[in-house]
Amino acid sequence: MLLCDDHTGTEGENLVGNKNAFASPENWPDVGPGQMSPRERVLEALSHREPDRVPADLWAVPEVWQRLQTYFGGVSRAEVLQRLYIDIRWVVPNYVGPQQSLPGGITVGPYGSWRKDQRHGFGAYAEYAGYPLAEARTASDIHEWEWPLTENWDMDSVKSQLDEFDAEGGYFVCYDLGGIFERSWGLMGLERFLMDLVQNPEVPCAIMDHMTDLYIENVTRLLDASAVALIWCTPGTT
Repeated sequence: MLLCDDHTGTEGENLVGNKNAFASPENWPDVGPGQMSPRERVLEALSHREPDRVPADLWAVPEVWQRLQTYFGGVSRAEVLQRLYIDIRWVVPNYVGPQQSLPGGITVGPYGSWRKDQRHGFGAYAEYAGYPLAEARTASDIHEWEWPLTENWDMDSVKSQLDEFDAEGGYFVCYDLGGIFERSWGLMGLERFLMDLVQNPEVPCAIMDHMTDLYIENVTRLLDASAVALIWCTPGTT
């Protein structure tokens, strides 16, 4: 996150009101490393106390990552995060489960969703291309579906990631557990999911129950494997 003061540029131009003012990294303010460690800074903010500066995180589509890496001289993503003084690092367990696809270029994701790359002016985005549980009508239909197994993720792979983070600095480490609501409706379709929450709640609730159980298994295995003191999961997952 980059924040800027409502100040006036050298030629009387208000930078906040100019959508192009921060289009290039060379125009971004240098926040510096600060007086706190990244972990201290985030924990201070989470405790509703004022840190030395606003903690920063970075999420970007592949096209933006590539532009940033090129801008900084062909560096790695890790080096981009260092250059921008990003405080947060994300552990991503390696997926070792089955790789599945469907006709028409549809890919089955780790959690069972169906997606297909759709090209746009800047690259591609994996859009929903159907819903595997769209025809489910009872909770039994949901229970009988072949749900992903927690063993599909290699939690031991997180150890090397944590070692790299520790070697770089005292970062605040997060695990993207995922959203129960979004991943659940992604198996059924949003409109049908919302309607069934009112008309036939046993079906969407069964999906969310299974997703919750998988999340609990995943985060428990992750904590056991990594032996870290704290991993902050994404909001809305508990």
